[in-house]
Amino acid sequence: MPKFFPLCIFILFPFTFFAQASDAYYKMMTLGENAQTSRQYAKAIQYYTQAIQLEPNQKEPYLRQMALAIEKRDLTTFKRTISQLEGLEHSLPLNVYITYAQLAKKQRLYNDGLKMLEKAELRHKISKTILLDRADLYRKLNNNAAVVKALNQALVLDPRSINVLHELATTYIDINTRKSIDLFKKLSMYPAYKDAASSSLGLLHIKLYQADPGPNNRNNLILALGYYNGYYKKYPQSQEAKEMINHIRTLLEA
Repeated sequence: MPKFFPLCIFILFPFTFFAQASDAYYKMMTLGENAQTSRQYAKAIQYYTQAIQLEPNQKEPYLRQMALAIEKRDLTTFKRTISQLEGLEHSLPLNVYITYAQLAKKQRLYNDGLKMLEKAELRHKISKTILLDRADLYRKLNNNAAVVKALNQALVLDPRSINVLHELATTYIDINTRKSIDLFKKLSMYPAYKDAASSSLGLLHIKLYQADPGPNNRNNLILALGYYNGYYKKYPQSQEAKEMINHIRTLLEA
């Protein structure tokens, strides 16, 4: 996921900061810079806001205001600044919208983050980055259907993305066991995911057995035992795997 902007956000924008402006504007900018240097961030934002009121077409105070809003995790000021810059018909980088969505997630304002990602999609073509952040927000809202939709869209854009495949397989564990099994089988072909896939496949086959326990469903127990044995052979210190193996053997002997 992209990281939050540092205060050197200005290098992302091709603005010229030396257009003619009033003395009052430069005074507000200087006061804002001094307050920012002394870490009086709220006061600095007030000065930059006054500078914007004096010279609404100057871009520098908007960018300083945005950078401070990110520093303070001030979503109200951040959102206002985004709207102001859009009103000046300036094309903002995708990372501006992504950063807002990530801050909104940290503050548990999940729907607010989703709305900002919708705006990002309108102003930039749909991307894997937008979709993964969208999936994260929907996951916080316990909307698994929306999570699956976003991850599937991301996988269409990047079919070779193993991390997306893993997220999708994990999400399906609680909503579609057989689909999750299919995806973890694909993941087991990749060395970096083989161990995680083995333990997950063992768990999933136990889930299938528990959904219909009995002698006619022993094959799921046998498959689960095979996956856990393979995992335990590599990680003999795993107490959880050992307990699952003993549990499965007890069920098979019943």
